[in-house]
Amino acid sequence: MLAVSKPSSRSLRKRLGQLGRLLLALYLLRKLPTILRRYWPTRPLKLSGPPFLQWSAVQLARAIQSRELTSSQVVEAYIQRLREVDVHLHCLVAERFDAAREEALAADQRIAQKHDERGALPEFLGVPILLKEAFEYPGFPYTNGLMCRKGRRGARPGPAVRRIEAAGFVVLGTGNVSEACMWMESYNLVYGRSRNPHGLHLSPGGSSGGTAALVAALGAPVALTADIGGSTRIPALLNGLFGHKPTGGICPNLGTHLDEFHGAVCRICQMGMVCRHAEDLLLLLKIMAGPPDPKEDPLAYEYRPCPVWHGKDVDLGSLTVGCLSFRGGWPTSAMEVLISSIGKGQSLAVERAVEWLRAQGATIHPHTWLQ
Repeated sequence: MLAVSKPSSRSLRKRLGQLGRLLLALYLLRKLPTILRRYWPTRPLKLSGPPFLQWSAVQLARAIQSRELTSSQVVEAYIQRLREVDVHLHCLVAERFDAAREEALAADQRIAQKHDERGALPEFLGVPILLKEAFEYPGFPYTNGLMCRKGRRGARPGPAVRRIEAAGFVVLGTGNVSEACMWMESYNLVYGRSRNPHGLHLSPGGSSGGTAALVAALGAPVALTADIGGSTRIPALLNGLFGHKPTGGICPNLGTHLDEFHGAVCRICQMGMVCRHAEDLLLLLKIMAGPPDPKEDPLAYEYRPCPVWHGKDVDLGSLTVGCLSFRGGWPTSAMEVLISSIGKGQSLAVERAVEWLRAQGATIHPHTWLQ
């Protein structure tokens, strides 16, 4: 009789290891096209369309009310641009294009009837705007990127969004967010991953990244966002926009995904905005600012009173400004190799801002990282 020896445990583990590596290699080979499509460097999206797509909301409002442009013309151009770019960006999670067209037509009719009357029309009548998915809006998805909220729809917009619409803005849609708005990208299991118009392999940031990316791609002149630890500011940086997180308690936060945690949230999470042009920032803030109606929000007393707005001549001489920079332009230590680099354009922008503030009399305290 022939004796058949059993394989040793060592050889069995070796074979299982080889099989595991083979399966892993096959899996990675299968995923390789997807990985290459996601991370292979790409050029920025081409900025095409009518020149007014690159105007500020202030410029558009003036042109519409002077009848240089019609709201219908402007809204239609932005709708077509959104359709063109979102095929690549995957940022728009809900739209109301038909309703926006009707509102634009109504705005044009109001302007035609009252064009000779001064101050009779809302300041931004007929100007398009985008929102963040985390803001409640009638009929729109209201998930905050959470699977447990999938299928949930908004019923009534919060006071800040209502104030924006009362100022004449036309809401076109809402943009993607990170899961629970708690991460610095815009990816979740409800909508998937959003991309940056400056390169489809790049992140648009988060949590307001989908909305910011659409503004950067000329999908709207401005958009409303919200920020606790960078959800407005990070997407503004990554998409080349102006972004602002107001002081806590200035803008009402009702009608956001954080209504369930409303107490402390109205002090740390602030409605804000991203814009292509800095001149839109303050005007949007003035519209949104002020405590909510106490009948609507029992915590209205926790908000700050509406600020007293100053003119353009603000004294900046009393400010102390901290300026953070890296040591040198080439890595001089192992740590500098491991951290993200700062591009030359960003460094020059910081330098210009610092020099301007210094010229206004501000005290500059430079801080160098990795001394």
